[in-house]
Amino acid sequence: MRTALVVSLLLAPSIAIAQSPHEEALREHADTAPFDFPSLGIHRSPNDATPRVRRVVYGYYPYWVDAWEDVRWDLLTHIAFFSVNIEGDGSIGRTNGWPDTDFVDTAHLFGVKVDVSFTLFSGAAVLELCGSAANRARGIGNMIDLMEAGGADGINVDFESLDRGTRDCYTCLLYTSPSPRD
Repeated sequence: MRTALVVSLLLAPSIAIAQSPHEEALREHADTAPFDFPSLGIHRSPNDATPRVRRVVYGYYPYWVDAWEDVRWDLLTHIAFFSVNIEGDGSIGRTNGWPDTDFVDTAHLFGVKVDVSFTLFSGAAVLELCGSAANRARGIGNMIDLMEAGGADGINVDFESLDRGTRDCYTCLLYTSPSPRD
């Protein structure tokens, strides 16, 4: 299976920005139960499963938002489920309701591709994940397993607040090819 990878990254060192808006929103909603995306009970029907846009239009859907009826599926080409936490050792932290097959099925009904957004907001943890071949392999494997478990089309990597000196090992993470999978 071919895996798409989208990267969202603030390259600024952790001293330049104390907390990103994504990190702040996740912390604010840490105790919020994931929204239970309804099973295709949508109020408007897709006249055509092709988005009306000519360019890639990428949206993020935070796990705590319950305004699914307001999503303009016809104006999106991709949407990311935000988010699943990955740890420095490559293990998965909070999944925040993922896998959500109803979310994926609804997006696919409208011709929108779904990515799973994996977040890591600690510069030290990013270095731990990217700086170890074993952690990188574990992390990549776990991300792909969760992507496939939910029927998503790709992975979005949202690692922020990188420490100085992380660039080379982060690049290594992005260029590491996953092992062949059955």
